Amino acid sequence: MIFKKQLILFSLLIVTATSGFAQWQFQSGTVAFSIKNAGLTVEGDFTQVEAKINFNPDQAEKASIEASINTESINTGINLRDKHLQKSEYFDVAKFPKISLKLISLTRDSKKGYNAIFNLTIKGISKELKFPVEFANSGKLQATFTIDRRDFKVGGNSWTMGDNVKIQLSAQLQKI
Repeated sequence: MIFKKQLILFSLLIVTATSGFAQWQFQSGTVAFSIKNAGLTVEGDFTQVEAKINFNPDQAEKASIEASINTESINTGINLRDKHLQKSEYFDVAKFPKISLKLISLTRDSKKGYNAIFNLTIKGISKELKFPVEFANSGKLQATFTIDRRDFKVGGNSWTMGDNVKIQLSAQLQKI
């Protein structure tokens, strides 16, 4: 009888101790980008983003993030340019319909900040990227980083188009 009471008390203690850790999962997200072209900044986004995110701010090292972007959903506000960017010289959507991002590791850096290492795959080429990630208690997870488009064979050699692409990721997570 005493053992049974201790077991119940121990179980309640574990449930109480672990319930203070909030677990979050993906609800919605956006991927925006900007690049210099002919001296002007061209901005756009991808409108179809899917992700599986499991994240606990108190246990960042256990986080898992896998995201994919439908390359055909590129949107720069100019339909003709979007169709051009879908061709083989750029995203080659017929052959590579998805861009993927997979978390390798996440470590806490500050109260809201984390250092992330991701594997980014564009046009079948994978590169490891390191960049900071911020998390707000409202469930917003965001990051900004820059890639060299040539590393992924996007756009070829160009005298007018910049090489560096600034990318802004934003995900709204929901507490579960």
